[in-house]
Amino acid sequence: IDLRETRKTTSQDAQALWARATSALGTPAEAYLRRRGLAPEHILVDVRHMRSRDYHYAVFSITNDAGDIVAVQRVTLDETGAPITTDGRKRKVTTGPAGDGAFVALMGDGPLIVCEGPEDALSIAAACAASDFKATVKAALTTPRRLMREDAIVFADRDASIDSVMEAAREAGARVCAPQAPHKDANDLWRAEGAAGVMTALQGACEPAPLFPSWSIVDPAQ
Repeated sequence: IDLRETRKTTSQDAQALWARATSALGTPAEAYLRRRGLAPEHILVDVRHMRSRDYHYAVFSITNDAGDIVAVQRVTLDETGAPITTDGRKRKVTTGPAGDGAFVALMGDGPLIVCEGPEDALSIAAACAASDFKATVKAALTTPRRLMREDAIVFADRDASIDSVMEAAREAGARVCAPQAPHKDANDLWRAEGAAGVMTALQGACEPAPLFPSWSIVDPAQ
């Protein structure tokens, strides 16, 4: 659940928060990422830590095409790195206009891979790096639709949103993949099967969603 600030926040607010945040190493933010199967050696970009009087946070930066920070997202954690939840969903706080940018987990000379959350993006980026697969990996924190384009690969979550994501991707001419059940998203797949599982999904070895029974996935390496 994304608990946006009670007042309208700006990119300057987000940049100030990012400047106050510190390295995640040795903090509950690192512990949180390790819970998601993401050790420091798997993470190719800067993820930071903050704390308030009551909570810790894993802090992810959202940048625009010029590389400027336009927003940050904070995942609320306890002192052990376990996420604080509301109605079973992680409590997140977004500062700044997140729709103006994306979380960038990897920049490379290859296809654009779009997903829905920073943890998924970090998982896909780690799998690409381990497999020497050149790609740019971005997470759209509002909707992946904004980043969809003809040469993109959309790594969809296997949840209630998959039909609408696939329809939007089809309209944009983008290619789509999703993890096989029981895995919900790229991070689930990374934790269960590692780089091989994520790359297999990217290469098209996953089931089509029921909305498009004749849909097929193109191998992104071709």
